[in-house]
Formats: sequence, structure tokens, C-alpha cells
Amino acid sequence: MAGILVSEPDNGQSHAINKGFKLATGDIYSWINSDDYYLEEAFRAVADAFVSLRQDAILLGYGNVVDTGGTFLDTRKIERIDNRTLLNWEENWFLQQACFWPSTCWNAVGGVNEGLELLMDYDLWFRF
Repeated sequence: MAGILVSEPDNGQSHAINKGFKLATGDIYSWINSDDYYLEEAFRAVADAFVSLRQDAILLGYGNVVDTGGTFLDTRKIERIDNRTLLNWEENWFLQQACFWPSTCWNAVGGVNEGLELLMDYDLWFRF
């Protein structure tokens, strides 16, 4: 699978995320930041989960938290994304890179809010 790297001026993180998704051609979306990573079998697990779920499902995987040296600190294991979980984010925080959703969801809400530089992912989950 070939990737596209674009490095150019933008109007902030949210604008850059939306620009990237305008180039996307897949059916399942997610994004990863420069200091994040996926475990080796992550994409196989995501693909298998989407095969067995409804087409409009939003998948939340477990996510490992590590420090800057790569030392394991915690695993975030939130079982469900709903308004109660999102409103109690201080206790139920989860990793944005562990979320996967159908492209139809993204297209329906128009991407992330470019007026937000932080928590644009939480705003997105509420709109999904």
C-alpha cells in the first residue's frame, strides 16, 4: 500500500486533517499523529471487526500509553463510545488513534471542525 506525504502550509491541525482525508480513498478511516504508532496486527484486527459489524459501526480499539522512551504505562480499554462516555472524558478518555469509522460517517459530518485546535476528535465523536 503506497502512502502520500504532503508537507505544505495549512491553517492548523484540524485543517491539515481535513486536507488529508480529502485524499483518502478507503472505506475505513482513522488518523494517527506523528508521536503515535499501531501494533503489528492492528489493521488485521480492525478489518476483521468491520467484517463482523454493521457497516455504520464506529470501532474503538484498546490503546497502549507509553512515555517518550517507549516504556509502557497503561492500556486504555473503553468498551463503548456514547454521550455518557464522552461527557465523562476525564475518567473515560481514550486514544483517538484507536478509533476507526466508515468513510460514510466522515462524509456525513464533513470532517473535523477547523475552528478547533484541540479536542476536535471529541467534537467529531459527538457529531458521529
